[in-house]
Amino acid sequence: MRKMLGLGLMLLVGGCGSSQPGPSGDGGGGNPHNWLAGGHGTLAQSSDGVHYTLGSSAGSNADLYALYCVGRDVGWAAGDQGTFLSTVDGGATWAAQASGVEVALRAIAFADPSLGIVVGDAGTVLRSTDGGAHLSAVALPAVFDGTAFRAAAIARDRSLAWIAGDDVVLRSTDGGQHFATVAGLPALRWSGIKFAADAQHGVLVGEAGATWVTSDGGLTWSAATTAPADLRSVSITGDGTRIVAVGAAGLVWRSVDGGATFAKVQTAGADLLAVGFMEELPAQGWAVGVSGTIVHTSNGGANWEKLEAPLVVDYAAIEDFN
Repeated sequence: MRKMLGLGLMLLVGGCGSSQPGPSGDGGGGNPHNWLAGGHGTLAQSSDGVHYTLGSSAGSNADLYALYCVGRDVGWAAGDQGTFLSTVDGGATWAAQASGVEVALRAIAFADPSLGIVVGDAGTVLRSTDGGAHLSAVALPAVFDGTAFRAAAIARDRSLAWIAGDDVVLRSTDGGQHFATVAGLPALRWSGIKFAADAQHGVLVGEAGATWVTSDGGLTWSAATTAPADLRSVSITGDGTRIVAVGAAGLVWRSVDGGATFAKVQTAGADLLAVGFMEELPAQGWAVGVSGTIVHTSNGGANWEKLEAPLVVDYAAIEDFN
């Protein structure tokens, strides 16, 4: 990823699968099969994480804000004006899907190639059981009509699901068919939520460095050590031991004991907006941010190096391979 193709006014960075999908581990080889999405419907793909080719944008010029993939071939992108795209050939071609909404869609999470949720502005929560071919609105109380949902997660066994956004976190016990408000959390702008493979151990981050952890599937949460600045995104390993969050002024907030303790790791001074790690090689990770910031770690986030980006743009997201 040392030389990345700059695309659009705002660029999101995503990756789908790797040379052979499997459980997390320090062994194995191969490079991630990456997808990129950005301003004006720009889409690109890479088979080595370094070289990119433009893909079909399905005729959309809308800014894209989110990417999610299952394995090497199946994935989705979403963005402004209710834009929702899907691919079944590793990003070589994309097809526009009707979302039924016109608001910005900001996060996607799928349990498998069929079942997933898509969330966004104006209290929007959509659910699909056919790989995104059809999206149905999930009914929420009217109090959430003005809420911007910014993050989503769903268990691989199709049981639990979570969405987080402005002042609220919601939890589902039926795969996203119904949601209830999680009690005991402060009213903050929550921007990241991730769960380990067991769907019990999870982490939630947001403004003012808020960092909360759970060990019961998000039913209850406990405050962890507060970071010294806003946090924008978070990643957790499959076993739940390592947590890496990123945020303002190049902050990396890292735990190697499941959130019991955290330590600050400083990178480039620019705001970091997203973080993601490989599944097969969990020591390998990237964080992206404003003004073309791209940083890389090869030791699980203990140290980072800045990578060259040929175009100075805001990199707003990276698909988390875990």
